Amino acid sequence: MGKAGAPCSGSSGIVSFLTAVPCLSCKPQPAVDRRMSDQGKGSASTSAGAPAPGSDTYKGWLFKWTNYLKGYQRRWFVLSNGLLSYYRTQAEMAHTCRGTINLATAHIDTEDACNIVLSSGGRTYHLKAGSEVERQRWITALELAKAKAIRMMHDQSDDSGDEEPTTQSDRSEIQGTLKTLASKLDDLSTCNDLIAKHGAALQRSLSELEGLRVPVEGGEKIKAVNERATLFRITSNAMINACRDFLDLAETHSRRWQRALQYEREQRIHLEETIEQLAKQHNSLERAWREAPALATNTPAAPAARKGNERPLKGEASDEDEDTEYFDAMEDSPAFITVADHTQHRTLCLCLTKETCQLKFSPYSYFSRDVPRKVTGVVTDGGGQAHYILSGTWDDKIESAKIVQSSRGGSGSEGKQKTVYQTLSPKLLWKKYPLPENAENMYCFSALALTLNEPEDGVGPTDSRLRPDQRLMEAGRWDEANVEKQRLEEKQRAVRRRREAEATDALDEECDYDSGREYEGYQPRWFQKRTDSLTGETIFVYKGGYWETKDRQDWNMCPQIF
Repeated sequence: MGKAGAPCSGSSGIVSFLTAVPCLSCKPQPAVDRRMSDQGKGSASTSAGAPAPGSDTYKGWLFKWTNYLKGYQRRWFVLSNGLLSYYRTQAEMAHTCRGTINLATAHIDTEDACNIVLSSGGRTYHLKAGSEVERQRWITALELAKAKAIRMMHDQSDDSGDEEPTTQSDRSEIQGTLKTLASKLDDLSTCNDLIAKHGAALQRSLSELEGLRVPVEGGEKIKAVNERATLFRITSNAMINACRDFLDLAETHSRRWQRALQYEREQRIHLEETIEQLAKQHNSLERAWREAPALATNTPAAPAARKGNERPLKGEASDEDEDTEYFDAMEDSPAFITVADHTQHRTLCLCLTKETCQLKFSPYSYFSRDVPRKVTGVVTDGGGQAHYILSGTWDDKIESAKIVQSSRGGSGSEGKQKTVYQTLSPKLLWKKYPLPENAENMYCFSALALTLNEPEDGVGPTDSRLRPDQRLMEAGRWDEANVEKQRLEEKQRAVRRRREAEATDALDEECDYDSGREYEGYQPRWFQKRTDSLTGETIFVYKGGYWETKDRQDWNMCPQIF
Protein backbone atom coordinates (compact mmCIF):
# COMPACT_ATOMS: atom_id res chain seq x y z
CA MET A 1 0.00 0.00 0.00
CA GLY A 2 1.30 3.47 -0.84
CA LYS A 3 1.84 6.40 1.50
CA ALA A 4 -0.93 8.79 2.42
CA GLY A 5 -1.92 10.98 -0.45
CA ALA A 6 -0.08 8.96 -3.10
CA PRO A 7 -1.78 6.16 -5.00
CA CYS A 8 -0.15 2.76 -5.18
CA SER A 9 -0.09 0.75 -8.36
CA GLY A 10 -0.11 -3.03 -8.36
CA SER A 11 1.23 -5.37 -10.97
CA SER A 12 -2.17 -5.63 -12.63
CA GLY A 13 -2.24 -1.93 -13.45
CA ILE A 14 -5.20 -1.12 -11.16
CA VAL A 15 -4.67 2.09 -9.20
CA SER A 16 -6.06 2.52 -5.63
CA PHE A 17 -6.91 6.08 -4.61
CA LEU A 18 -8.26 5.07 -1.17
CA THR A 19 -5.22 5.60 1.00
CA ALA A 20 -6.96 4.24 4.10
CA VAL A 21 -7.77 0.86 2.50
CA PRO A 22 -5.11 -1.69 1.48
CA CYS A 23 -4.73 -2.11 -2.26
CA LEU A 24 -5.97 -5.51 -3.37
CA SER A 25 -3.17 -5.84 -5.91
CA CYS A 26 -0.40 -5.43 -3.30
CA LYS A 27 0.82 -8.61 -1.63
CA PRO A 28 0.71 -8.59 2.19
CA GLN A 29 4.06 -8.56 3.96
CA PRO A 30 4.74 -11.71 6.01
CA ALA A 31 4.88 -11.27 9.79
CA VAL A 32 8.32 -11.50 11.35
CA ASP A 33 8.71 -14.55 13.59
CA ARG A 34 10.75 -13.60 16.64
CA ARG A 35 11.14 -17.04 18.15
CA MET A 36 14.26 -18.18 19.91
CA SER A 37 16.11 -21.24 18.77
CA ASP A 38 15.74 -24.40 20.79
CA GLN A 39 18.31 -24.96 23.49
CA GLY A 40 18.07 -28.73 23.20
CA LYS A 41 16.07 -31.27 25.10
CA GLY A 42 18.42 -31.00 28.03
CA SER A 43 17.60 -27.36 28.60
CA ALA A 44 15.05 -26.48 31.20
CA SER A 45 12.86 -24.27 29.03
CA THR A 46 12.63 -23.02 25.47
CA SER A 47 10.14 -20.24 24.80
CA ALA A 48 9.04 -18.16 21.90
CA GLY A 49 11.11 -15.26 23.11
CA ALA A 50 10.30 -12.14 25.05
CA PRO A 51 6.71 -10.98 24.59
CA ALA A 52 6.45 -8.19 22.09
CA PRO A 53 4.58 -5.04 23.10
CA GLY A 54 0.88 -5.43 22.40
CA SER A 55 1.19 -9.18 21.87
CA ASP A 56 -0.81 -11.59 24.05
CA THR A 57 0.59 -14.83 22.60
CA TYR A 58 3.56 -16.62 24.15
CA LYS A 59 4.76 -20.21 23.79
CA GLY A 60 7.51 -22.32 25.28
CA TRP A 61 8.63 -25.28 27.35
CA LEU A 62 8.21 -25.34 31.13
CA PHE A 63 8.51 -28.03 33.76
CA LYS A 64 5.18 -28.80 35.50
CA TRP A 65 4.78 -30.65 38.80
CA THR A 66 2.76 -33.84 38.26
CA ASN A 67 3.03 -36.07 41.35
CA TYR A 68 5.49 -37.36 43.93
CA LEU A 69 6.52 -40.30 41.74
CA LYS A 70 7.30 -38.43 38.52
CA GLY A 71 8.02 -34.99 39.95
CA TYR A 72 8.44 -32.20 37.40
CA GLN A 73 7.74 -33.12 33.75
CA ARG A 74 8.50 -31.11 30.60
CA ARG A 75 5.36 -29.62 29.02
CA TRP A 76 4.63 -27.26 26.12
CA PHE A 77 2.73 -24.14 27.32
CA VAL A 78 0.77 -21.74 25.12
CA LEU A 79 -0.44 -18.34 26.36
CA SER A 80 -3.14 -16.82 24.15
CA ASN A 81 -6.18 -14.57 24.68
CA GLY A 82 -5.78 -14.58 28.46
CA LEU A 83 -5.74 -18.40 28.67
CA LEU A 84 -2.72 -20.53 29.58
CA SER A 85 -2.91 -24.07 28.12
CA TYR A 86 -0.37 -26.86 28.19
CA TYR A 87 0.34 -29.98 26.14
CA ARG A 88 2.76 -32.85 26.41
CA THR A 89 4.27 -32.06 23.01
CA GLN A 90 3.84 -29.43 20.33
CA ALA A 91 2.12 -32.02 18.12
CA GLU A 92 -0.73 -32.31 20.66
CA MET A 93 -1.79 -28.71 20.04
CA ALA A 94 -3.94 -29.85 17.11
CA HIS A 95 -6.06 -32.37 19.02
CA THR A 96 -5.45 -32.71 22.80
CA CYS A 97 -5.22 -30.01 25.49
CA ARG A 98 -4.10 -31.26 28.90
CA GLY A 99 -5.37 -28.29 30.88
CA THR A 100 -6.27 -24.59 30.72
CA ILE A 101 -6.32 -21.85 33.34
CA ASN A 102 -8.01 -18.45 33.00
CA LEU A 103 -5.60 -15.67 33.94
CA ALA A 104 -8.39 -13.15 34.59
CA THR A 105 -9.19 -14.94 37.88
CA ALA A 106 -5.77 -16.47 38.53
CA HIS A 107 -3.20 -15.58 41.18
CA ILE A 108 0.45 -15.47 40.08
CA ASP A 109 3.12 -16.16 42.69
CA THR A 110 6.88 -16.82 42.63
CA GLU A 111 8.36 -19.14 45.23
CA ASP A 112 12.08 -18.96 44.39
CA ALA A 113 14.41 -18.02 41.54
CA CYS A 114 12.89 -20.33 38.92
CA ASN A 115 9.44 -21.41 40.20
CA ILE A 116 6.02 -20.05 39.22
CA VAL A 117 2.76 -20.87 41.01
CA LEU A 118 -0.59 -20.24 39.28
CA SER A 119 -3.82 -20.77 41.20
CA SER A 120 -7.39 -20.23 40.03
CA GLY A 121 -10.36 -21.69 41.87
CA GLY A 122 -9.53 -25.24 42.88
CA ARG A 123 -6.63 -25.68 40.43
CA THR A 124 -2.97 -24.89 41.09
CA TYR A 125 -0.07 -25.19 38.63
CA HIS A 126 3.46 -25.52 40.03
CA LEU A 127 5.82 -24.60 37.19
CA LYS A 128 9.59 -24.30 36.92
CA ALA A 129 11.68 -22.46 34.33
CA GLY A 130 15.24 -23.26 33.29
CA SER A 131 16.72 -19.96 34.45
CA GLU A 132 15.82 -16.72 36.19
CA VAL A 133 15.78 -14.90 32.84
CA GLU A 134 13.33 -17.42 31.39
CA ARG A 135 11.17 -17.25 34.51
CA GLN A 136 11.07 -13.44 34.28
CA ARG A 137 10.00 -13.61 30.62
CA TRP A 138 7.08 -15.86 31.54
CA ILE A 139 6.12 -13.67 34.52
CA THR A 140 6.09 -10.60 32.27
CA ALA A 141 3.95 -12.34 29.64
CA LEU A 142 1.53 -13.70 32.27
CA GLU A 143 1.11 -10.35 34.02
CA LEU A 144 0.48 -8.54 30.72
CA ALA A 145 -2.04 -11.17 29.62
CA LYS A 146 -3.79 -11.08 33.01
CA ALA A 147 -4.08 -7.28 32.98
CA LYS A 148 -5.49 -7.36 29.44
CA ALA A 149 -7.99 -10.10 30.33
CA ILE A 150 -9.21 -8.20 33.40
CA ARG A 151 -9.53 -5.00 31.37
CA MET A 152 -11.56 -6.77 28.67
CA MET A 153 -13.80 -8.36 31.30
CA HIS A 154 -14.48 -4.94 32.89
CA ASP A 155 -15.18 -3.38 29.50
CA GLN A 156 -17.72 -6.10 28.71
CA SER A 157 -19.41 -5.64 32.09
CA ASP A 158 -19.55 -1.85 31.56
CA ASP A 159 -21.07 -2.28 28.10
CA SER A 160 -23.65 -4.71 29.41
CA GLY A 161 -24.42 -2.39 32.33
CA ASP A 162 -25.27 0.49 29.98
CA GLU A 163 -28.04 -1.49 28.33
CA GLU A 164 -31.56 -0.91 29.56
CA PRO A 165 -34.72 -2.94 29.09
CA THR A 166 -36.65 -2.12 25.94
CA THR A 167 -39.60 0.14 26.77
CA GLN A 168 -42.69 1.00 24.75
CA SER A 169 -41.10 4.26 23.56
CA ASP A 170 -37.99 2.38 22.40
CA ARG A 171 -40.11 -0.05 20.41
CA SER A 172 -42.00 2.85 18.81
CA GLU A 173 -38.72 4.50 17.89
CA ILE A 174 -37.46 1.28 16.29
CA GLN A 175 -40.66 0.96 14.25
CA GLY A 176 -40.32 4.57 13.12
CA THR A 177 -36.72 3.99 12.09
CA LEU A 178 -37.72 0.93 10.06
CA LYS A 179 -40.43 2.94 8.28
CA THR A 180 -37.93 5.69 7.48
CA LEU A 181 -35.50 3.16 6.05
CA ALA A 182 -38.28 1.67 3.94
CA SER A 183 -39.17 5.10 2.53
CA LYS A 184 -35.51 5.80 1.77
CA LEU A 185 -35.31 2.51 -0.11
CA ASP A 186 -38.35 3.57 -2.16
CA ASP A 187 -36.67 6.91 -2.93
CA LEU A 188 -33.52 5.09 -3.99
CA SER A 189 -35.54 2.88 -6.32
CA THR A 190 -37.22 5.96 -7.83
CA CYS A 191 -33.86 7.68 -8.35
CA ASN A 192 -32.59 4.53 -10.01
CA ASP A 193 -35.42 4.64 -12.52
CA LEU A 194 -34.95 8.37 -13.17
CA ILE A 195 -31.21 8.03 -13.77
CA ALA A 196 -31.80 5.23 -16.23
CA LYS A 197 -34.53 7.22 -18.03
CA HIS A 198 -32.61 10.52 -18.27
CA GLY A 199 -29.36 8.75 -19.17
CA ALA A 200 -31.02 7.02 -22.11
CA ALA A 201 -32.61 10.32 -23.27
CA LEU A 202 -29.26 12.10 -23.07
CA GLN A 203 -27.60 9.39 -25.10
CA ARG A 204 -30.29 9.62 -27.80
CA SER A 205 -29.99 13.41 -27.99
CA LEU A 206 -26.25 13.24 -28.41
CA SER A 207 -26.56 10.61 -31.12
CA GLU A 208 -29.02 12.83 -33.03
CA LEU A 209 -26.77 15.87 -32.58
CA GLU A 210 -23.79 13.95 -33.92
CA GLY A 211 -25.68 13.26 -37.19
CA LEU A 212 -26.26 16.99 -37.95
CA ARG A 213 -24.07 18.97 -40.32
CA VAL A 214 -21.85 21.29 -38.28
CA PRO A 215 -18.43 22.91 -38.78
CA VAL A 216 -15.30 20.90 -38.09
CA GLU A 217 -14.54 22.71 -34.82
CA GLY A 218 -18.07 22.15 -33.55
CA GLY A 219 -17.91 18.49 -34.51
CA GLU A 220 -14.83 17.97 -32.36
CA LYS A 221 -16.54 19.58 -29.37
CA ILE A 222 -19.63 17.44 -29.92
CA LYS A 223 -17.40 14.38 -30.09
CA ALA A 224 -15.75 15.31 -26.79
CA VAL A 225 -19.16 15.83 -25.17
CA ASN A 226 -20.28 12.47 -26.53
CA GLU A 227 -17.25 10.74 -25.00
CA ARG A 228 -17.93 12.35 -21.63
CA ALA A 229 -21.57 11.34 -21.86
CA THR A 230 -20.50 7.79 -22.63
CA LEU A 231 -18.22 7.79 -19.55
CA PHE A 232 -21.12 9.15 -17.48
CA ARG A 233 -23.37 6.41 -18.84
CA ILE A 234 -20.86 3.71 -17.88
CA THR A 235 -20.50 5.12 -14.38
CA SER A 236 -24.26 5.54 -14.00
CA ASN A 237 -24.86 1.98 -15.15
CA ALA A 238 -22.37 0.71 -12.56
CA MET A 239 -24.13 2.70 -9.83
CA ILE A 240 -27.53 1.55 -11.08
CA ASN A 241 -26.44 -2.09 -11.01
CA ALA A 242 -25.03 -1.69 -7.48
CA CYS A 243 -28.23 -0.01 -6.29
CA ARG A 244 -30.33 -2.72 -7.92
CA ASP A 245 -28.31 -5.44 -6.19
CA PHE A 246 -28.64 -3.64 -2.87
CA LEU A 247 -32.39 -3.28 -3.29
CA ASP A 248 -32.78 -6.93 -4.18
CA LEU A 249 -30.77 -8.02 -1.14
CA ALA A 250 -32.57 -5.58 1.17
CA GLU A 251 -35.99 -6.76 0.05
CA THR A 252 -34.94 -10.40 0.31
CA HIS A 253 -33.46 -10.19 3.80
CA SER A 254 -35.56 -7.45 5.43
CA ARG A 255 -38.26 -9.83 6.61
CA ARG A 256 -35.69 -12.32 7.86
CA TRP A 257 -33.93 -9.56 9.77
CA GLN A 258 -37.20 -8.46 11.35
CA ARG A 259 -37.93 -12.02 12.47
CA ALA A 260 -34.38 -12.35 13.85
CA LEU A 261 -34.66 -9.06 15.77
CA GLN A 262 -38.02 -10.08 17.21
CA TYR A 263 -36.58 -13.43 18.28
CA GLU A 264 -33.57 -11.75 19.90
CA ARG A 265 -35.86 -9.39 21.79
CA GLU A 266 -37.93 -12.29 23.13
CA GLN A 267 -34.78 -14.15 24.11
CA ARG A 268 -33.47 -11.08 25.92
CA ILE A 269 -36.69 -10.69 27.90
CA HIS A 270 -36.60 -14.38 28.82
CA LEU A 271 -32.95 -14.08 29.88
CA GLU A 272 -33.67 -11.03 32.04
CA GLU A 273 -36.47 -12.89 33.84
CA THR A 274 -34.20 -15.91 34.37
CA ILE A 275 -31.37 -13.76 35.75
CA GLU A 276 -33.77 -11.99 38.12
CA GLN A 277 -35.00 -15.35 39.43
CA LEU A 278 -31.42 -16.60 39.83
CA ALA A 279 -30.50 -13.44 41.75
CA LYS A 280 -33.30 -14.08 44.24
CA GLN A 281 -32.20 -17.69 44.74
CA HIS A 282 -28.56 -16.58 45.05
CA ASN A 283 -29.38 -14.12 47.83
CA SER A 284 -31.28 -16.80 49.72
CA LEU A 285 -28.41 -19.30 49.30
CA GLU A 286 -25.86 -16.73 50.40
CA ARG A 287 -27.78 -16.09 53.61
CA ALA A 288 -27.84 -19.82 54.34
CA TRP A 289 -24.15 -20.06 53.49
CA ARG A 290 -23.19 -17.27 55.92
CA GLU A 291 -25.39 -18.54 58.74
CA ALA A 292 -24.26 -22.16 58.52
CA PRO A 293 -20.83 -21.90 60.18
CA ALA A 294 -22.09 -19.63 62.95
CA LEU A 295 -24.94 -22.00 63.83
CA ALA A 296 -23.00 -25.23 63.64
CA THR A 297 -19.44 -24.45 64.76
CA ASN A 298 -19.90 -21.75 67.37
CA THR A 299 -18.47 -23.07 70.66
CA PRO A 300 -17.86 -21.25 73.94
CA ALA A 301 -14.49 -19.42 73.99
CA ALA A 302 -11.74 -22.01 73.58
CA PRO A 303 -13.25 -25.47 74.24
CA ALA A 304 -10.02 -27.24 73.34
CA ALA A 305 -8.33 -25.48 76.27
CA ARG A 306 -11.25 -25.03 78.72
CA LYS A 307 -13.76 -27.76 79.52
CA GLY A 308 -16.82 -27.69 81.71
CA ASN A 309 -20.60 -27.44 81.71
CA GLU A 310 -22.40 -24.09 81.78
CA ARG A 311 -24.51 -24.20 84.96
CA PRO A 312 -26.50 -21.00 85.41
CA LEU A 313 -28.85 -20.79 88.35
CA LYS A 314 -32.60 -21.07 87.78
CA GLY A 315 -33.84 -17.62 86.71
CA GLU A 316 -30.37 -16.25 86.03
CA ALA A 317 -30.36 -13.76 83.14
CA SER A 318 -28.23 -11.31 81.17
CA ASP A 319 -29.20 -8.25 79.10
CA GLU A 320 -26.17 -8.39 76.79
CA ASP A 321 -26.91 -8.26 73.06
CA GLU A 322 -24.08 -10.73 72.36
CA ASP A 323 -23.60 -14.35 73.42
CA THR A 324 -23.12 -14.51 77.20
CA GLU A 325 -20.69 -16.95 78.76
CA TYR A 326 -21.22 -18.38 82.23
CA PHE A 327 -18.47 -19.10 84.70
CA ASP A 328 -17.97 -21.79 87.31
CA ALA A 329 -15.81 -21.22 90.34
CA MET A 330 -13.44 -24.17 90.54
CA GLU A 331 -11.00 -25.20 93.22
CA ASP A 332 -7.33 -24.61 92.50
CA SER A 333 -6.48 -28.31 92.34
CA PRO A 334 -5.24 -30.64 89.57
CA ALA A 335 -7.77 -32.62 87.53
CA PHE A 336 -7.67 -35.30 84.85
CA ILE A 337 -9.85 -34.26 81.89
CA THR A 338 -10.86 -36.26 78.81
CA VAL A 339 -11.37 -34.09 75.73
CA ALA A 340 -14.64 -34.81 73.87
CA ASP A 341 -14.41 -33.62 70.25
CA HIS A 342 -17.35 -32.96 67.94
CA THR A 343 -17.95 -36.09 65.82
CA GLN A 344 -21.33 -36.01 64.17
CA HIS A 345 -23.36 -35.08 61.09
CA ARG A 346 -25.59 -32.04 61.26
CA THR A 347 -28.22 -30.76 58.84
CA LEU A 348 -29.23 -27.10 58.86
CA CYS A 349 -32.43 -26.30 56.97
CA LEU A 350 -34.23 -23.11 56.00
CA CYS A 351 -37.84 -24.17 56.37
CA LEU A 352 -39.24 -21.53 53.99
CA THR A 353 -36.97 -22.22 50.99
CA LYS A 354 -35.98 -25.85 51.83
CA GLU A 355 -32.29 -24.97 51.40
CA THR A 356 -30.00 -27.14 53.49
CA CYS A 357 -26.41 -27.30 54.67
CA GLN A 358 -24.98 -30.76 55.34
CA LEU A 359 -22.10 -30.53 57.87
CA LYS A 360 -19.74 -33.31 58.85
CA PHE A 361 -17.50 -33.15 61.92
CA SER A 362 -14.74 -35.66 61.21
CA PRO A 363 -13.61 -37.76 64.20
CA TYR A 364 -9.98 -37.56 65.19
CA SER A 365 -7.78 -40.58 64.56
CA TYR A 366 -4.10 -41.07 65.28
CA PHE A 367 -3.62 -42.81 61.92
CA SER A 368 -5.72 -40.35 59.89
CA ARG A 369 -4.11 -37.86 57.53
CA ASP A 370 -6.92 -35.34 57.99
CA VAL A 371 -6.52 -32.21 60.05
CA PRO A 372 -7.82 -32.64 63.63
CA ARG A 373 -11.25 -31.13 64.35
CA LYS A 374 -12.00 -30.97 60.61
CA VAL A 375 -15.38 -29.69 59.39
CA THR A 376 -16.73 -30.12 55.84
CA GLY A 377 -20.11 -29.26 54.37
CA VAL A 378 -22.19 -28.67 51.26
CA VAL A 379 -24.91 -26.01 50.80
CA THR A 380 -27.72 -27.11 48.46
CA ASP A 381 -30.91 -25.48 47.23
CA GLY A 382 -34.42 -26.87 47.47
CA GLY A 383 -33.88 -29.08 44.42
CA GLY A 384 -30.74 -30.72 45.82
CA GLN A 385 -28.33 -28.79 43.57
CA ALA A 386 -25.04 -27.99 45.36
CA HIS A 387 -23.88 -24.35 45.23
CA TYR A 388 -21.24 -23.92 47.98
CA ILE A 389 -18.84 -26.10 49.94
CA LEU A 390 -17.57 -25.43 53.47
CA SER A 391 -14.23 -26.52 54.89
CA GLY A 392 -12.06 -25.81 57.91
CA THR A 393 -11.86 -26.69 61.61
CA TRP A 394 -14.34 -25.88 64.33
CA ASP A 395 -11.67 -24.40 66.62
CA ASP A 396 -9.74 -22.27 64.07
CA LYS A 397 -11.53 -21.07 60.92
CA ILE A 398 -14.26 -21.88 58.38
CA GLU A 399 -13.99 -21.11 54.65
CA SER A 400 -16.50 -21.33 51.81
CA ALA A 401 -16.08 -21.67 48.04
CA LYS A 402 -18.66 -21.30 45.26
CA ILE A 403 -19.12 -24.39 43.07
CA VAL A 404 -18.74 -23.73 39.35
CA GLN A 405 -18.79 -27.33 38.09
CA SER A 406 -19.43 -30.82 39.46
CA SER A 407 -18.62 -34.25 38.07
CA ARG A 408 -18.83 -37.88 39.14
CA GLY A 409 -15.65 -39.41 40.50
CA GLY A 410 -14.61 -42.89 41.58
CA SER A 411 -16.11 -45.02 44.32
CA GLY A 412 -15.28 -44.22 47.93
CA SER A 413 -14.37 -46.47 50.83
CA GLU A 414 -18.06 -47.21 51.51
CA GLY A 415 -18.79 -48.15 47.90
CA LYS A 416 -20.65 -44.90 47.15
CA GLN A 417 -19.79 -42.83 44.11
CA LYS A 418 -18.03 -39.60 44.97
CA THR A 419 -18.84 -36.17 43.55
CA VAL A 420 -15.91 -33.97 42.51
CA TYR A 421 -16.54 -30.22 42.75
CA GLN A 422 -14.64 -27.51 40.90
CA THR A 423 -14.79 -24.25 42.86
CA LEU A 424 -13.64 -20.65 42.85
CA SER A 425 -11.16 -19.28 45.37
CA PRO A 426 -12.39 -19.83 48.96
CA LYS A 427 -13.62 -16.97 51.14
CA LEU A 428 -13.09 -16.71 54.89
CA LEU A 429 -16.39 -16.85 56.81
CA TRP A 430 -15.26 -17.20 60.42
CA LYS A 431 -11.93 -17.16 62.23
CA LYS A 432 -11.03 -17.65 65.87
CA TYR A 433 -9.74 -14.53 67.53
CA PRO A 434 -6.38 -14.91 69.31
CA LEU A 435 -6.61 -15.26 73.08
CA PRO A 436 -5.32 -12.40 75.26
CA GLU A 437 -2.00 -12.56 77.07
CA ASN A 438 -1.80 -14.89 80.08
CA ALA A 439 -4.96 -16.66 78.88
CA GLU A 440 -3.77 -19.90 80.49
CA ASN A 441 -4.03 -18.17 83.88
CA MET A 442 -7.59 -16.98 83.14
CA TYR A 443 -9.19 -20.32 82.16
CA CYS A 444 -8.47 -19.49 78.49
CA PHE A 445 -11.32 -17.01 78.40
CA SER A 446 -11.55 -14.98 75.19
CA ALA A 447 -11.52 -11.19 75.09
CA LEU A 448 -15.28 -11.26 74.43
CA ALA A 449 -15.93 -13.36 77.54
CA LEU A 450 -13.85 -11.02 79.69
CA THR A 451 -15.64 -7.98 78.26
CA LEU A 452 -19.11 -9.44 78.81
CA ASN A 453 -18.26 -10.14 82.44
CA GLU A 454 -17.58 -6.49 83.27
CA PRO A 455 -20.03 -5.15 85.92
CA GLU A 456 -22.68 -2.64 84.84
CA ASP A 457 -24.93 -0.41 86.90
CA GLY A 458 -28.71 -0.71 86.69
CA VAL A 459 -29.00 -4.36 85.63
CA GLY A 460 -31.57 -6.75 87.09
CA PRO A 461 -30.88 -8.65 90.33
CA THR A 462 -30.85 -11.94 88.38
CA ASP A 463 -28.08 -10.84 86.00
CA SER A 464 -25.28 -13.41 85.82
CA ARG A 465 -22.63 -10.75 86.47
CA LEU A 466 -23.97 -10.28 90.00
CA ARG A 467 -23.14 -13.81 91.16
CA PRO A 468 -21.21 -13.31 94.40
CA ASP A 469 -19.06 -16.44 94.01
CA GLN A 470 -17.99 -15.21 90.57
CA ARG A 471 -16.98 -11.81 91.91
CA LEU A 472 -15.00 -13.37 94.76
CA MET A 473 -13.24 -15.73 92.35
CA GLU A 474 -12.18 -12.87 90.07
CA ALA A 475 -10.84 -10.99 93.09
CA GLY A 476 -8.64 -13.98 93.95
CA ARG A 477 -10.49 -14.86 97.17
CA TRP A 478 -10.73 -18.57 96.36
CA ASP A 479 -11.78 -19.92 99.78
CA GLU A 480 -14.62 -17.42 100.15
CA ALA A 481 -15.70 -18.04 96.54
CA ASN A 482 -15.91 -21.79 97.21
CA VAL A 483 -18.04 -21.26 100.34
CA GLU A 484 -20.34 -18.86 98.48
CA LYS A 485 -20.67 -21.32 95.58
CA GLN A 486 -21.79 -24.09 97.95
CA ARG A 487 -24.34 -21.73 99.54
CA LEU A 488 -25.84 -20.83 96.14
CA GLU A 489 -26.06 -24.46 95.07
CA GLU A 490 -27.75 -25.46 98.32
CA LYS A 491 -30.23 -22.59 97.92
CA GLN A 492 -30.98 -23.80 94.41
CA ARG A 493 -31.56 -27.36 95.67
CA ALA A 494 -33.96 -26.08 98.35
CA VAL A 495 -35.99 -24.19 95.72
CA ARG A 496 -36.13 -27.31 93.55
CA ARG A 497 -37.32 -29.48 96.46
CA ARG A 498 -40.02 -26.94 97.32
CA ARG A 499 -41.32 -26.90 93.74
CA GLU A 500 -41.32 -30.69 93.58
CA ALA A 501 -43.41 -30.75 96.76
CA GLU A 502 -45.86 -28.23 95.27
CA ALA A 503 -46.19 -30.39 92.16
CA THR A 504 -46.89 -33.45 94.32
CA ASP A 505 -49.56 -31.59 96.32
CA ALA A 506 -51.23 -30.42 93.11
CA LEU A 507 -51.29 -34.01 91.81
CA ASP A 508 -52.83 -35.27 95.07
CA GLU A 509 -55.56 -32.63 94.94
CA GLU A 510 -56.34 -33.62 91.36
CA CYS A 511 -56.76 -37.25 92.44
CA ASP A 512 -58.95 -36.41 95.50
CA TYR A 513 -61.23 -33.92 93.76
CA ASP A 514 -62.58 -33.86 90.25
CA SER A 515 -61.72 -30.19 89.80
CA GLY A 516 -58.09 -30.29 90.90
CA ARG A 517 -55.70 -27.46 90.08
CA GLU A 518 -52.92 -27.90 87.49
CA TYR A 519 -49.39 -27.05 88.60
CA GLU A 520 -47.71 -24.77 86.05
CA GLY A 521 -44.16 -25.14 87.32
CA TYR A 522 -41.43 -22.60 86.75
CA GLN A 523 -42.30 -19.86 84.25
CA PRO A 524 -39.64 -17.53 82.79
CA ARG A 525 -40.14 -13.86 83.61
CA TRP A 526 -39.21 -12.30 80.27
CA PHE A 527 -39.88 -15.13 77.79
CA GLN A 528 -42.93 -17.11 76.71
CA LYS A 529 -42.98 -20.78 75.77
CA ARG A 530 -44.35 -21.50 72.28
CA THR A 531 -44.33 -24.15 69.54
CA ASP A 532 -42.58 -23.27 66.31
CA SER A 533 -45.10 -23.38 63.44
CA LEU A 534 -42.46 -24.56 60.94
CA THR A 535 -40.47 -27.13 62.92
CA GLY A 536 -42.94 -28.10 65.64
CA GLU A 537 -40.24 -27.67 68.30
CA THR A 538 -40.61 -25.81 71.60
CA ILE A 539 -39.09 -22.33 71.57
CA PHE A 540 -39.00 -19.35 73.95
CA VAL A 541 -39.99 -15.94 72.54
CA TYR A 542 -39.27 -12.62 74.25
CA LYS A 543 -42.60 -11.25 75.48
CA GLY A 544 -41.40 -7.77 76.44
CA GLY A 545 -41.17 -5.84 79.69
CA TYR A 546 -37.49 -6.17 80.58
CA TRP A 547 -36.16 -2.94 79.08
CA GLU A 548 -39.14 -0.97 80.43
CA THR A 549 -38.51 -2.41 83.89
CA LYS A 550 -34.82 -1.52 83.60
CA ASP A 551 -35.69 2.08 82.72
CA ARG A 552 -37.98 2.31 85.79
CA GLN A 553 -35.52 0.34 87.97
CA ASP A 554 -38.48 -1.57 89.43
CA TRP A 555 -37.31 -5.16 90.05
CA ASN A 556 -39.89 -6.24 92.65
CA MET A 557 -41.21 -9.08 90.47
CA CYS A 558 -37.76 -10.71 90.13
CA PRO A 559 -36.89 -13.68 92.40
CA GLN A 560 -33.95 -13.50 94.79
CA ILE A 561 -31.69 -16.22 93.41
CA PHE A 562 -28.42 -14.98 94.89
